[in-house]
Amino acid sequence: MKRCLLLLFFITTSLKAQVVTDDFSDGDFSHNPQWIGDSLSFLVNSTYQLQLHDTAAGKRCLVARSPAGILRNNEWKCWARENFSPSANNYGRVYLSADRSNLKDSVNGYYLQFGEAGSNDAVELFRQTGNSSVSICRGVSGEIASPFQIGVKVTRDSLGKWCLFIDPSGGTNYVLESSGTDTLLSSTSFFGILAVFTQSNDTKFYWDNFYSGLPEMNLLLPRISALSPLSAHSLNVKFNEAIDTASGAVAKNYVLDNGVGPPVSVVPDPADHTLVHLTFFSAFLPNSRYSLTVSNVKSSNGNLMKADSAVFWWYVPREFDVVLNEIMANPSPPVLLPPVEYVELYNRRNFPIKLDNWKFCVGTRERLLGAVTIQPDSFLVLCAPASAGSFPANVAVYPVSGFPALTNTGAELTLKNDSGRVMCSLFYEDNWYGDSRKAGGGWSLEQIDPQNPCGGEKNWIASKDIRGGTPGARNSVFSSNSDVTAPRLLRAAAVSPDTICVYFDKPMDSTSTGIFSRYQIVPGETVQSVLPLGNDFSRALLVVQPSLQASVVYTLSVSTGIVDCVGNAVETGHTVRLGLPRDVNPLDLVINELLTDPAQGGVKYVEVYNRSMNIINLKDLQLCSLDSVTGMVFESKTITSDNYLLFPGDYSLWSESGKSVQGQYLTPNPDGFVDLASMPKMDIGGGCLAVKSNSGTMIDKIVYSASWQFPLLSSTKGVALERVDYDRPSQDPENWHSAAETVGFGTPSYRNSEYLGGSSSAQVTLLDPLFSPDEDGYNDLLIIEYHLDHPGYLGNLQVFDSRGRPIRVLAKNSLLSITGRFSWDGLGDNREKAPVGVYIVFFQIFSLDGTMKEYKMACVLASKL
Repeated sequence: MKRCLLLLFFITTSLKAQVVTDDFSDGDFSHNPQWIGDSLSFLVNSTYQLQLHDTAAGKRCLVARSPAGILRNNEWKCWARENFSPSANNYGRVYLSADRSNLKDSVNGYYLQFGEAGSNDAVELFRQTGNSSVSICRGVSGEIASPFQIGVKVTRDSLGKWCLFIDPSGGTNYVLESSGTDTLLSSTSFFGILAVFTQSNDTKFYWDNFYSGLPEMNLLLPRISALSPLSAHSLNVKFNEAIDTASGAVAKNYVLDNGVGPPVSVVPDPADHTLVHLTFFSAFLPNSRYSLTVSNVKSSNGNLMKADSAVFWWYVPREFDVVLNEIMANPSPPVLLPPVEYVELYNRRNFPIKLDNWKFCVGTRERLLGAVTIQPDSFLVLCAPASAGSFPANVAVYPVSGFPALTNTGAELTLKNDSGRVMCSLFYEDNWYGDSRKAGGGWSLEQIDPQNPCGGEKNWIASKDIRGGTPGARNSVFSSNSDVTAPRLLRAAAVSPDTICVYFDKPMDSTSTGIFSRYQIVPGETVQSVLPLGNDFSRALLVVQPSLQASVVYTLSVSTGIVDCVGNAVETGHTVRLGLPRDVNPLDLVINELLTDPAQGGVKYVEVYNRSMNIINLKDLQLCSLDSVTGMVFESKTITSDNYLLFPGDYSLWSESGKSVQGQYLTPNPDGFVDLASMPKMDIGGGCLAVKSNSGTMIDKIVYSASWQFPLLSSTKGVALERVDYDRPSQDPENWHSAAETVGFGTPSYRNSEYLGGSSSAQVTLLDPLFSPDEDGYNDLLIIEYHLDHPGYLGNLQVFDSRGRPIRVLAKNSLLSITGRFSWDGLGDNREKAPVGVYIVFFQIFSLDGTMKEYKMACVLASKL
């Protein structure tokens, strides 16, 4: 920053004024004027600002000599920056006048102080006599409580009235903040600066652009510096300087184009004389560009402006217009970026978006954003005030007071507008990095495609930039990563007889989910209203009429008007059940399958089955581990804090990661998975598990043992224990068996492979003995179907040609499920197609009790002529 302000100290002998200037543009402070004092502790930096440059805590000062003069009709200006939060041990002073050169000693003079104890720091003007100071006037409390750069102007008239003007942005649009009167001291010999600091701040003081002398004549003409629309009818006009209240309040001096015309109300701001509030009769049209022309307005000193125009866009931000785009949650150890936490926002639209009074949230901790605008297709970095100076000057940074710490392992980040509406939200996790080394610190998480703001883990990855991140610039991982998957209605639950909560499988557009006519319930229910819920709007609360009836299972569907956050229309033709849940009774729900020794990369799980005719709410249940002797509860885990209905005949799979289970087993019922925050103790060798109601009622309990596994298995790792019959006693060891090899040793969330289901005899059949493996889609496979009379059978299945020569082995000592199928594609063990002809299928089954059965069936491998 470089301005054409002068350090001009007014020194007078009789009636002649002496002027002294310095803006440090010559690169030093050794002449014009010459500064003396602790000169080794200061330098002129690369941006031509005077900067403290020390290596230890202390007090340092510089002064410039001026001929003795009288203080009368003076004006002083300066720019000051402190890149830290000031305190009683860290503050700066600018001495407007002093009678001696050592400002650290007893001095008579006037000074501005920048910093104090507490959090109400303000710029304050003092008169010092010896070692005592008296306040003359004080600026706005809290204005410099955080790191700041500020423009200051002080005037003194012939009667001893002092006025303090401030531009908190660091510019020269000064606004009067306070005034006071003091005439005790009337002469000056020196002017200068004093810094009081601890070692951590020994390079963080900056000064520039001083002026002292006669009040400067203001020859500037008023002009528009900024337009800020506040609503569809109101607009703020900011001028480059204070304006005359009378001319600034004339409505005809302001004209808005697009047929709007002059305002119906004009109110100059009583505190900020550079600001005027306009109200118009006609509403601004959405997504429209407007031009305001202002004329005949005078400055506060009477300069008449030339007609001036400025433009603004009226755009009401929608969800995901501004998105979370980069997260530096774990900056240590640093790579090449400063070791500071930050979150980057990105404006996806072609309009500037004001974030005034928006809130940035980390979990439940909300922090208010002040007057800040994010430009079109641009970035804004949010960070702690003490970290704001760590970024390059070309990075748009907004210091957030009380910036919440970011958890390394993950947290929910949310951006809300000034009315509290969620505009963007995500829950990041440390596994999003995709690189354990980068997750250890120093690297940011970057969004791959900002046009897919609800992509979650699939749209985030660790930065690839050699610095460790790209704050304020396009992400290093930027690439097209569009979401084209249709959202799906996941489930619904009755919260009360007239209120239903609907769940979608991904973040949704709240406007589309909030239209009640897009929901249909049968039989006989009408949706009266809809309230989208959650930070990602993946839920909606429906109010229905008439009230739901007990013991009735309803179905709910949605129409195509509902879309996700990027506009994909909801999947149609899909329905979900809902109904009123009832209190769960013992054995309404039973433990049906458990995995205590998962394969590598897998997790333990418990499956339950609703064997009753009642609808059960899993919110009412807990999974417990017990002492198998005393029955004392070791651990009790809540299944879900949300409403989750289990209907008669339904299965539910509980684990810490349904995604892991689905990656290792066949899972035809993915909607039946519920992830728990953690599972209770489940020892491989044996233990006691129970399902209890929240009120303490025991629903089902088993004391399981590893001895229940099939003894011929070489390993039980990844092999689930299945209940043979959910109507038989839970504790009967004969009612449990290892899951069949033919289904992958587990049937999570669907019917058990070893479920007996009333079978009385073993049967093996060929569904069609004539098949033609010619890929025409008709009878391309020979299907061998079997039904067994009890679990625990091993099987060998082989195909021979008509001369008894072996052609293909389809199973060898495989642990069979109660029912199942094998298929033959007509290929031999050598993977060559067998000739046309008659073949023999030989199926041999045997169990540990000595039972052996053999089945021989003929089939014909045919071909088109």
